[in-house]
Amino acid sequence: MRSLILGATGLIGSALVDACERRGDAVLGTWYRRPHHDYAPLDICDEANVIALVEDFQPDAIYLAAGLNQIDFAEAHPDECRAVNEDGATVVAEAAARCGATLIAFSTAHVFGECRSARREEATVEPFNAHGRSAARCEDTIRDLLPHRHLILRTNWVYGPEERGKNPAATAIRRLAEDDVIETTADRQCQPTYAPDLAEAAIELARRETNGTIHAVGPDRVTEYAFHQTVAFVNGFDCDRIVRRTIEELEEDAPRPRSPWLDRLRLRAALGPRAIRALGDGLRSMRDLEVPLAARAA
Repeated sequence: MRSLILGATGLIGSALVDACERRGDAVLGTWYRRPHHDYAPLDICDEANVIALVEDFQPDAIYLAAGLNQIDFAEAHPDECRAVNEDGATVVAEAAARCGATLIAFSTAHVFGECRSARREEATVEPFNAHGRSAARCEDTIRDLLPHRHLILRTNWVYGPEERGKNPAATAIRRLAEDDVIETTADRQCQPTYAPDLAEAAIELARRETNGTIHAVGPDRVTEYAFHQTVAFVNGFDCDRIVRRTIEELEEDAPRPRSPWLDRLRLRAALGPRAIRALGDGLRSMRDLEVPLAARAA
């Protein structure tokens, strides 16, 4: 299988590269702001270059792991957010349609806003921040352009091994190693999702020619405070350095749903209940990996 991974230097993208290579796929990754000697430079908004790359590589599957997903930045720069997440998705989807590839894209629980109960894939979206709105429109574009050759994976609070160390767990580990205090909240829920498992699930679903939308999150739904407490405990840090604050005290720029809640039934039916491992197991796997991570540079 020939796999093109857009955004291969990010958390999900790098996990996809690793998983594809383990399976023996022909893989081409791309980078945008962070040069990588093994990957091709690409701006997903550059239509001519996207089409040329896709036509040259002729992928069976295109994984769209590139995009603007910094929630506060997106809120402050909505035009840039739309340009990258919506216009870029349009360019990639049109290129996939031209070459007959399947497009696998990663979306977010933020398309739903607040959730009183677990939301199924077909539930009406109700985003209330720029990140969620752009993700919802990106989904619609992909469905319109590739009605029978797309897979959209909605996820939440993705963490795992990453050279940049920018995801929630890696950031917490680095700061705790520097004797820092982490301020977080028990007033907001999350569904921690281990990136290597998310990548494996995406590839397996693509190989099965799964079409449509699937919620791909871990089995735990915990507060952000509990998440950080677990990170500290698993990695042998003092849990007292995880300090509980209200959401208002965190002074975030963008509104975030307090109760994101994605239903996992379709994922369980397709890949089983352990497709994405529990939080503690994911953190222990991350801790025990022998590759050098920026998160452990301290």
